[in-house]
Amino acid sequence: MKLSKTFALILILIAFAVIITGLYSFYSRRVSQRDVLLNSQKTNQKIISRIDGEKRTLESQLAQSEASLKDDKLRLEEVKKSFPVSVESIEYGEEIARLADEAKLKLVSLAAKPTTEETIDGTTYLVSRIAIEVKGELSNILSFVDSVSMGTSFRSTSMQTLEIADMDKPESVARLSITIYGLKGN
Repeated sequence: MKLSKTFALILILIAFAVIITGLYSFYSRRVSQRDVLLNSQKTNQKIISRIDGEKRTLESQLAQSEASLKDDKLRLEEVKKSFPVSVESIEYGEEIARLADEAKLKLVSLAAKPTTEETIDGTTYLVSRIAIEVKGELSNILSFVDSVSMGTSFRSTSMQTLEIADMDKPESVARLSITIYGLKGN
């Protein structure tokens, strides 16, 4: 059986149309994929540039924070040198407040000067100077002064000054300055 030329031509045209349709479909999918990838690339470029900007900002903030931390550490060292109130001074203050409370006195003020080092006869001491003001009955004030100067609460205490005002009234006011010596390293 022999095919006619017209039928063969129609078959070739149909095959050619199928091939062209397939190629067009393949091309359309590729173009669509390319457009999606280009859009994705543009979006990613925007994200990358935003992240780079944030990275530069964060690096700048980190550098500033590190510089600030370094400055703060230097300032802390300066403050420690200029105001070296030790934990002992705080503990002394707590002990003085306890003694005033036991003596039934009102602790009006308590001020500790910065702890210093003093060398006496070749021995180095940490020296705390504390100013105290209490208010209450004279007998209680005298008991408190005795507890502070002669008690076992402090290693070595020296009474520098003691002033008692209003001794003839029911409530007197006492101002005393003490110096507490402690061996360095203890």
